[in-house]
Amino acid sequence: MSAAQVRTLLRLCTAALPNETGGILAGHYTARHEMAHVRAVLPAPADSLIGRSTFERGTTGTRAWLDQLWRERGLYYLGEWHSHPHASPDPSPQDRQTMRNKSLIQAYACPEPLLLIIGGDPQGQWQAATWVFPQWEPNVELMREERTSARPTEETA
Repeated sequence: MSAAQVRTLLRLCTAALPNETGGILAGHYTARHEMAHVRAVLPAPADSLIGRSTFERGTTGTRAWLDQLWRERGLYYLGEWHSHPHASPDPSPQDRQTMRNKSLIQAYACPEPLLLIIGGDPQGQWQAATWVFPQWEPNVELMREERTSARPTEETA
């Protein structure tokens, strides 16, 4: 994931505060399928259910977005992202069940979906964790990172 995409996610998380938000990750795998490259991020669709400690991604426009990415750039669904404002980036039991279900739904064509969670303060000290949910196997944490967002100064604001 590029630094620009991370900044985009942090902006989306900040704009949604104090609520959770999320969306879809799209991209491709390396030739040997050992690494996923996120190349596009979809913000929360308009019909998403958003609250202080809940996020259910909606579906409005997602099929058209994914179809366009496939036609124009050869990119496809890799998984989901969402925020846990001022909380841990660990998946909740509901997050785990949602991702397990996505690994089993043939329409997603993704037997090992990724889940990226951004926790903490997107305007300050934040953490990100990425998980993979292999079909029929336990989920695995792939990466965890903690950073401090640069706050705009009067010169850059």
